[in-house]
Amino acid sequence: MDNYSYFNDKEANYTEYLIKEAIKKRYVLDTSVVAKWYYKKNESDLENASIIYNLLKSENNIFFAPDLLIYELLNIYRTKAELDNEKINRIILELYDLIVILGVSKNIFLKAFLNSRNLNISFYDSIYLALSKDLDAILVTADKKLSESAKETGRSVLMLSDFLK
Repeated sequence: MDNYSYFNDKEANYTEYLIKEAIKKRYVLDTSVVAKWYYKKNESDLENASIIYNLLKSENNIFFAPDLLIYELLNIYRTKAELDNEKINRIILELYDLIVILGVSKNIFLKAFLNSRNLNISFYDSIYLALSKDLDAILVTADKKLSESAKETGRSVLMLSDFLK
């Protein structure tokens, strides 16, 4: 029996795949960005949020978020009657298709807790910060306080309003 792996009837080239993945620009998205994709009422920076949404399938970028994003998003949307259960189901499915949603490890929890205390930010926000550091990714947020705190740590952070700059 041959020792080959096939993907879509082609021989897999793992080295080539790993190189392509390694050169992709990595981003961690927080809830303040993603929430703008599905509920636009009284929101700012919708153009930049839309640009990020359109980049999700780009071969040059990869977007991550902790599973916390789903909790936060559903908590925001629970009071938005315009978003019925069917729409919420579609949103959740789409997010798992477009973003790499990661479970939070104990190491991320520990780093996030230290960030939360040292920077005086919410533990929830600090999870995004810790994840961006672990992934060596740019944190994209519409939350000014989180952005300023992230800069104090030397992390790469990008305000949504500055995404095109």
